[in-house]
Amino acid sequence: MQTSALFSFPLAALALGCAGELYQAAPVVGPISGVVVDMDGEPLSGAEVSTLADGSWGAAVRSDGWGEFETTESEGNRFVRVEADGYLSRVRPGSPSEQLVVRLSEDDGATARLRFGGNTMFGRRYYDPDEDGYQDDALIRTGLELLDVQRMLAGVEPLLRDADLAAVNLESPVTLGGGEHADKTDSFHSRPGALTALRAVGVDLLGLANDHVYDHLDSGLTDTLALAGEVDLATLGAGRDESEAWEPLVLDVGPVRVGFVACTTVAGGDQQLSTVADDDAGKGGAARCDEDWLQQAITSADEQADVVVFQLHGGFEFEAEPSEAAVSWTELAMLHGATVAVNHHPQLVGGMGAVDGHLAAWSLGNLAFDREHWLAYPSAVLELQLGRDGSLRRAYLEPLLLDDYQPRAVLGWPQQRIARDMLGLSDASVAIDDGALELDLEGRGALQESVFEAHSEGDGWSSPIDLRQGWVAEVNGADAYRLGRDLLLVGDFEDDDVDTDVAEGALWDLDSSYERVSELAAWEGYYGLRLSRDFTAEGAVWCSPSNRMPLDGASRVTVAGQARATGTLELQVSWYSSADGSSSEREYHLLETAEDWGHFELDLLAPDDAVAVNIFFKLHPPARDQVDADLDALRVIAWSDELPEDKVGYDALQVQGAAVVSVNRRVMPVTSH
Repeated sequence: MQTSALFSFPLAALALGCAGELYQAAPVVGPISGVVVDMDGEPLSGAEVSTLADGSWGAAVRSDGWGEFETTESEGNRFVRVEADGYLSRVRPGSPSEQLVVRLSEDDGATARLRFGGNTMFGRRYYDPDEDGYQDDALIRTGLELLDVQRMLAGVEPLLRDADLAAVNLESPVTLGGGEHADKTDSFHSRPGALTALRAVGVDLLGLANDHVYDHLDSGLTDTLALAGEVDLATLGAGRDESEAWEPLVLDVGPVRVGFVACTTVAGGDQQLSTVADDDAGKGGAARCDEDWLQQAITSADEQADVVVFQLHGGFEFEAEPSEAAVSWTELAMLHGATVAVNHHPQLVGGMGAVDGHLAAWSLGNLAFDREHWLAYPSAVLELQLGRDGSLRRAYLEPLLLDDYQPRAVLGWPQQRIARDMLGLSDASVAIDDGALELDLEGRGALQESVFEAHSEGDGWSSPIDLRQGWVAEVNGADAYRLGRDLLLVGDFEDDDVDTDVAEGALWDLDSSYERVSELAAWEGYYGLRLSRDFTAEGAVWCSPSNRMPLDGASRVTVAGQARATGTLELQVSWYSSADGSSSEREYHLLETAEDWGHFELDLLAPDDAVAVNIFFKLHPPARDQVDADLDALRVIAWSDELPEDKVGYDALQVQGAAVVSVNRRVMPVTSH
């Protein structure tokens, strides 16, 4: 089922490296094409479209009468910038391998554009990835923070710059150390060069109302405020006393005067020393959420500004749904005059929704964080468009993916899946828009419906049915059916991020030329995973996703994919009874493979105590010569034990018997010809 290549690959890049050298796949080469539309989906002709390469925007091409464009030929994925008279510009990730939709909103001269990123820190594993006391593989080198942090954020810099103001939640003090919080198990700090780098990539505002701003006590907080001021970064939500912590911030953002207020519900109440400002204790810290302080701050901001934005640090880590407290404080802030609420802390992407012209964005995940947790790698950047009249004009989320703790704009299935997950956590006023998530304020979105037939062989379950194009609305006629989620997300090995690397195998542990993403290993699309071993090797070559995948209560898992091999290919499935530590149980399966592609599918029952799973592919050395194995279209599907009420987040289906399946997809309009 190898698809024909529409784009060329440089032949020189197909050569394999020597043992231990990293293999570099060749980029897909070709133009990036797409369509520019307005909010109603009508085409915009004459829009100027340019792509970013080597830090510079290239010569622009113009969209035609149907809004369609085709850039000059490029290698690999690029950021695309679209500008049109009378409209606000927009930057989106684009690829030669898929069509791009860029939706622009009108510019009335009285609209401010704000961009928000999630939790951000540059300490701990950034300096010592293996936590072994050595910094030989450090992503941030001591003394080179400015250079290294700026390089790490290159994958999101164009998105941050594409606004009148960009803000992040700085989840650490910025200091050279000293005065560390004795009660906290997770206490860290970023170094001063990180602030200079944040400013250099377009960040304007640091949210400090969080549970880590006081990790180095008053001295660390004082350093943070002073160092931010030195590089012209505004700060919000923390201070050396309660009054300073609650001081509203009012800024001119483009043509609109915007007020900002922030507080945290995560106050360190289980510690002897809290992380919030407390006048009675004579200490600084973050602004602790308090109704009197909140009302006073929002009222003050509202008197000075056209519109008020409330930033909350609340909820529970690794829970995407907002907590009752987070909902209550958001509603209270809106009651007192805030138009928008942006929440941080859970480390997972959440949903968003509108209530009477107000917006709540429940979590943006991590923008840059060293958290080693599979569910914490998806992220998003939020765009807000706010009017001088105090109105919310537009809001949308662009998905990101953190690989090696570094944020990247994404495309393809990861982009679609992250948007689907956020949609499932949102209310009915939200729709998918070509991989972005749009707050559909005017009710422009449409529900697309499709129907197909599915059946099983005999009395068992059918093979997993891919639901990437929509979610189940109805299943009629089946004896039974169940829904599942692909836990893996990155099993296609396509080049789905925007960075200088090409098909590097995001979120996979690939350490040498013996395990590599290659054009020669594609079952479909452009890339697949190739393992190689020769007779001189002492053991198997093997690879796996970089972290275990939480099961979220599922008891049945299907591991499936396409494989071909000239040698012995083995699959190890490891089950884990906790988020940390070694596997509690392992099982081994020899995959029946041949030189031609074949489908494999293993239905597995998780041990009773299993909370996570990971897969390891091993290619054993031959008695002579060399053997290869190619893998593609891999899935690790966790099946829901009960039919969920909300089916949006489920991208796999199995049926027993014969069924007619109705699938829905809520999307923003695009007029086609």
